[in-house]
Amino acid sequence: MIAKRPKTTKIGRMAKTYDEIRTLKAANLKRIRLAHKLTQTKLANLISTYPSTLNAIEKGNKGLGNDLLVRICQALQVDASEFTRPIDDLKPIPPPAGQIAVISMANGGPQGFYEDAYPAGHGFSYIERPYDVTDDNAYAVEVRGISMSPRYEDGEIVVASPQREVRNGDYVVVKLATGEVMIKKIKFREGLIILTSVNPTVDAWVCRPEEVLFYHKIVWHKEKT
Repeated sequence: MIAKRPKTTKIGRMAKTYDEIRTLKAANLKRIRLAHKLTQTKLANLISTYPSTLNAIEKGNKGLGNDLLVRICQALQVDASEFTRPIDDLKPIPPPAGQIAVISMANGGPQGFYEDAYPAGHGFSYIERPYDVTDDNAYAVEVRGISMSPRYEDGEIVVASPQREVRNGDYVVVKLATGEVMIKKIKFREGLIILTSVNPTVDAWVCRPEEVLFYHKIVWHKEKT
């Protein structure tokens, strides 16, 4: 009886079995996750999967599929080639560094205002970049007003990412065509954009898509000390 040869594929110049590829991806996933100082739970939240899935992949019990690989690469801004580095060449990836500009202030309520220099440019102050915010165009805004209390209090700092996908129910920094900039919870319903507050005494804004210049997902916030 002739033994079956294991299936192989090419990575770089060497042929690898699928088991070896799985082991490589598992080791590199853990390396990359730890370099970004992320727990499995935090990374799972960023890429819309389950911590148990990442745990199974890192243990080698489950393969890292292309769909999940793409989502990780987009969320952490790493190249897919990082996941097939040889195990003896697992050099650490430096975590995101630098500062993010607090470019202006936005009311939690209806009368917000914003600098014309959005999103790049100089801010009136800066904060250290949070470890899990990799978007080069991320920016910070100081909350004004009480419409988003108790989720976001007056004087707290939020960071928004133009890169991140906005989904129904996300909290966003939104700018209307009339110039108002607000921090709201966004909902999409029957072709309309509904902007709601946490504070039940503040009325919701109902807008047509053409009345909204942009909405960017809030990915981090710093509580007022």
